Amino acid sequence: GGTYTVIGTSTTGCTANATVSVTVKPSISLTVTTATICAGTTGNVTASGADTYSWTGPGSFTATGANPAVSVTGTYTVFGTSGGCTASATTSVTVKTNLILTVSTASICAGATTNLTVSGADTYTWTGPGTFTATGANPVVSATGTYTVIGTSGGCTAIATTTVGANGTADIKAISAEICTGSTGITTLTATGGVTYSWTGPGTFTATGANPVVTIEGVYTVTGTNAGGCVGTATASLTIKANPTVSITGNTTICTVGSTTLTANSNGTYLWSGSNGFSATSKEVSVDKAGLYTVTVSNNGCQAVGTVNVVKDDLYIKPVNPMTVCEGIKKTDLTTIASASSGILSYAWVGSDGFTSSEQQPWILNPKVGVTYTITVVSKAGCTATATTSISIAPAPVSTAAVTFCKGGKATLTANGGFNATYSWTGGFTTSSIQVSTAGTYDVTVTDTSGCISKGKFFVTESAAASAIITGNTSLCASGSTKLTINEGATGETYKWSGVGGFTSTSQMITVTTPGDYAVLVKTQEGCEGTAKVTVTAGFTPTAVCGPVCEGDSIRFTATQLRGLTYSWSKNGTFISSSADPKLLNVQKSDAGVYEVVVTGFGCTATVVATLVVYDKPSGLTALAINSTCDGDVSKNDGQVKLSGTFTGLKYDVVEGSSYTGTKKYADATDIPANGIVKSSIANPATAAGTKYTVRVFNANNCYTDYTVTIQRVTCDCGVAKCVPYGVTKTKSGRK
Repeated sequence: GGTYTVIGTSTTGCTANATVSVTVKPSISLTVTTATICAGTTGNVTASGADTYSWTGPGSFTATGANPAVSVTGTYTVFGTSGGCTASATTSVTVKTNLILTVSTASICAGATTNLTVSGADTYTWTGPGTFTATGANPVVSATGTYTVIGTSGGCTAIATTTVGANGTADIKAISAEICTGSTGITTLTATGGVTYSWTGPGTFTATGANPVVTIEGVYTVTGTNAGGCVGTATASLTIKANPTVSITGNTTICTVGSTTLTANSNGTYLWSGSNGFSATSKEVSVDKAGLYTVTVSNNGCQAVGTVNVVKDDLYIKPVNPMTVCEGIKKTDLTTIASASSGILSYAWVGSDGFTSSEQQPWILNPKVGVTYTITVVSKAGCTATATTSISIAPAPVSTAAVTFCKGGKATLTANGGFNATYSWTGGFTTSSIQVSTAGTYDVTVTDTSGCISKGKFFVTESAAASAIITGNTSLCASGSTKLTINEGATGETYKWSGVGGFTSTSQMITVTTPGDYAVLVKTQEGCEGTAKVTVTAGFTPTAVCGPVCEGDSIRFTATQLRGLTYSWSKNGTFISSSADPKLLNVQKSDAGVYEVVVTGFGCTATVVATLVVYDKPSGLTALAINSTCDGDVSKNDGQVKLSGTFTGLKYDVVEGSSYTGTKKYADATDIPANGIVKSSIANPATAAGTKYTVRVFNANNCYTDYTVTIQRVTCDCGVAKCVPYGVTKTKSGRK
């Protein structure tokens, strides 16, 4: 603030001045409150710090004053004026959503209680029928009617109502049951109207469920609870009724042709069943078939069953066919087969010649042709049956047989007449079997113990003896098998071979692969036999081996060696040796090639060949001995053995000495280094004779050449070494 002067000048040049004072008022500071209100209500926002106020807000809201009423969520702006100065501020209004209460309904049984449930607020207040009041979300109620609950949350409230209805009492019903005495089924009582049940009854009976199983006659009480929890009771009875009694009278045995009457002795209704689908509903029934008959009598809902087994006597007599007896028989019996369900009481035989008998199987002495016999059989039930038969006499049978015996042998003739039979042969023989050595016809008459006779006729012929000749090679030879033939060219014979290892065969020609003894049994068409035996030897399967060998070495040829064999070695048709294992000395490259040996023995001849391969030895190398050098008058002990030449594919081993005494082969020898040095750092020899080293050089065929060199002793004097000439000597070569 302060005083301000203004000077004014007109167009005519005149001037004037004036002064004014400026006062600076302090700025306005507005304070404004926020508001949170429930839906459907109004609230106030408050501003302070000015003299007058002007408000704007959501939609077209405007107001004046320090405490305008608001009802809409949003941002509100207030302008405050005081002493001509103006300031503004903003605030927010939040409108809460309405509370929604969810309340349960309920039904109760008389004298029972239940719970109501409400949700949707923080605290609850209840009112209901009479003077009922309560708080909380789960009040206990015992009266029917309308209940009101007020819910409060965050300063907002909501009201809801619910109804408690009456369930009354449970309508429980029970159904009784009736059974007959001795019933074996399951009997139950039945309750309805509830969901759970509890039963009591005679004695200490208790049960649960709608259908208890009961077995004792009396009254049963059930207490049932329905789905609403209400309880009711009811009673039911189990009644046990007496069964009717039934018996069946009448004759239970009938003859093959006939019937009987059966009577059910009981009151009620009747249902018969029986053999072959029989059925009836009368008190009395007539039956003509054997079997089990059953009647069911029903009275007052209960039943009784009676059974009876009707037996048909079924008297049976097997028809007796005409009897035939042999010529000469002394006696025979009459035979019949009879049976009856009740058993046989008696037999009666009557013959047309006046014969009678009460036996089942009577004897007839010296039976005659043309007599008829009748039998009558009576069962224990009084049923009868008859049958007839007659006797005829058959002439003695005559049997024939052809018998052949081999030349030099005998034929055995045998007749079989059974125990204690007698025999009468041509020539007066009386035994059952006889032996004959002459061809011809022989008759025999046989009489058995009953007097029956039979006759036989034998036609005897003589056959030539069987021969047995085995042909074929009896040595297996190189093929490992041989074929043997019995009676080559013969026909109509049978053969049975046996041999080592369980060998068997029935062929005329056999193939043998195992040495040993073989035998054969020959049988001709006439039954004559012959045998032969042969021994098969193993033979041999020769082999031959030679080489390979290194040039200049020796080699021994080898063939299969068995006692009794002979040998013939040759090359290109030129005979070399008859030894089994000839030796070839100082083998040269020209000795290489195919060698043949012919081996003979045991009836076999076999030719085998062997190929001799001759390998080259290492060559074209030189071995050098490099003596030690001196360092002043002291030896450096740096002697060397060195090879020169082409080393491709070669290996070596070196030993101290004038000959090779090592054991190395090509496989475990050492590759020759590119510089050829095979021994280094050799000490200066202690004697003037020097030290010898032998180097053995191998090629891949295990052939070798030995090189021997001498490391000379060097005398070191005044720092100058005195050299001694050296020499190279090839002392030995060969293959190892």
